[in-house]
Amino acid sequence: MKTNYWVQLLGLVKSFGPEVNNKIEDWIKESGPRVKQSILELVSRNQPQLYNSSLREYVVKRMEEIGVYKRASIPKVADTISFLGKELKIPVQLLEKVQKRFTEILEDEVVDIAISYEGKPDPFWAIFQELLLRSGYGNIRSGMAAGETIAVNDPPEEKKKKTLEALEAFRDQIESEMYLEVKLLRVNTYYLDQAMFDPVLDTVKFYDGTLLRNKINSIQYIEIKKNRLMETYIPLKRGFIDWNTSQAIWRINQELRPDDYLKQWTVDKEFLEALLEAYSAAA
Repeated sequence: MKTNYWVQLLGLVKSFGPEVNNKIEDWIKESGPRVKQSILELVSRNQPQLYNSSLREYVVKRMEEIGVYKRASIPKVADTISFLGKELKIPVQLLEKVQKRFTEILEDEVVDIAISYEGKPDPFWAIFQELLLRSGYGNIRSGMAAGETIAVNDPPEEKKKKTLEALEAFRDQIESEMYLEVKLLRVNTYYLDQAMFDPVLDTVKFYDGTLLRNKINSIQYIEIKKNRLMETYIPLKRGFIDWNTSQAIWRINQELRPDDYLKQWTVDKEFLEALLEAYSAAA
C-alpha cells in the first residue's frame, strides 16, 4: 500500500504540478551519481577502484561470483561481421574494411559520433545498426516524446501553445538536419483531438515556406497512456550515423557509464564489447 500511495502521489504531481515534477526529476538526476557512489563505497569496503568506480560492474561481478549470472560467450568479431555482411549482401572487399575498423576500435581506438547524412552509406555503420537492431540494445527503433509538460487541466489555449512549441522543435531539428523527415507522428488524443491539433500543425512552416506537414509521412490520432502530447518516429537511414543510431548510442552509454559525460557520444572498446555481448545473448 505504501508503494501504491507514493506512485499515486507522484502521478498527481506530474499531472497537476509539472514544474514541481521537473524539479523532483532534476534532483533525482543530480543526486543519483552520489547515491550510487556511496553504495559502491559501502559494498566494496571503500575500494571502488577495484570496479572502475562503477556500481554496475560491481553488481555484475558479484552475480558472476555467486553463480546467478554468466556472461554469454561472444562469437568472434570476424564471424559476426561475415554473417551479417552476407545477410545485408555487402561485398567481401568492403567487409574486410569493416572488419579492420571493428578491430581498431577493439584495440582502443575511440570513434566520436556526429549525425551526418552526407556521402554514400557506410557498410561499417550498416553492420553496426544491424547489431543494434538484432540485439535490441539501445532501442534504436524507439519513438521520441514531446510535450511532456502537458496537464489534463490545461486550458485549450495552453494546450495549443504547448503543441506549437513541440511542433516547432521538430521543424527546427529537421531544418538543422538532425533527421530528414518524420515517419510517424502519434498524437495523444487524451489531451487534444484532431480538430484542435490540425490547425496548429498547419501553421508550422520551414524558412522556405514549406509546411512541416509535408515532412510527416503519417499521422496517427490515438490515446497514449503516458504524459506526453505526441510521439515521433524517425525513419532509420541505413549506413549513416542518423538520429536513431546516435540516440541508441547515447542510451547505451547512459547505461554503461552515466557519470562519464565525455563518453556519451563515443563508440570504443567497452561499448563494442557490450554491444557484441547483447547481440550474442539475443541470437
